[in-house]
Amino acid sequence: MTALILLAHGSRHPETKPVLEEVVALVREKMPLTRLDAPSQIRLAWLDLDEPSLDTVCAELAAAGETHALAVPLLFTDAFHSRVDVPEQVAHCNRHGVDITVAEGLGLGDGTKRAVVKRIIEAAENASFSWPVDALVMGVGSSDEEANAAVHQFAANLGGMLPGHVSAAFVVGPEKIKGADAVAVAQERAAKRGRGLVVVPLFTAPGLLWDRVLDAGAAAGAGQVAFGEPLAELLAPIVCCRWDSRAAYTDVQVVA
Repeated sequence: MTALILLAHGSRHPETKPVLEEVVALVREKMPLTRLDAPSQIRLAWLDLDEPSLDTVCAELAAAGETHALAVPLLFTDAFHSRVDVPEQVAHCNRHGVDITVAEGLGLGDGTKRAVVKRIIEAAENASFSWPVDALVMGVGSSDEEANAAVHQFAANLGGMLPGHVSAAFVVGPEKIKGADAVAVAQERAAKRGRGLVVVPLFTAPGLLWDRVLDAGAAAGAGQVAFGEPLAELLAPIVCCRWDSRAAYTDVQVVA
């Protein structure tokens, strides 16, 4: 038997946990236990700031007789959390006797592209913007310049999927223009083109950092700016894909 763990970063925002629990519920719906190759359990664990931790989940899995788990980090880039936090916590959890294999995270591939494009279209339609529109993909931001560069490239690649200009910015991190200032710059650029601007968070769920951007937009009156929703339930298919591709990460065979 192999369990599936959705491994989230964690947040003090009151809506983060409920939203990601809904994602877990959707994954369970897409992979019911009656499916021959379904996970034995599907759980949500947190790297920080919330419970249950990965250590707690692994202890509970061990108590239930589980010996293997596939962990899917709900992370978009290969930055500090992916390279340091996840391996360290997995190594610590080995003491419970549950063999954890770490799958590729959410990443910036086709699944995430489809999710972001959907949010851009939704926000533009809700705001009654005429096409084309400009879009700004707003990531959390990292001290890892390569991770930030990957998000910029991701946004640039979306330009061929939508009628309009797509760029990226971050809420925090080393870039000079970020957060609400980045939104203001993108709005000015869009206005010169005679377009509305859609800002979509590259966030799994609501978060305090994203709230900063929303609050600043509301205080400024926003104008021709529409804000999209976090990717949330649109990420469930990516998690299911990681499970279906688990042979790429492990030789464990799932027996129902």
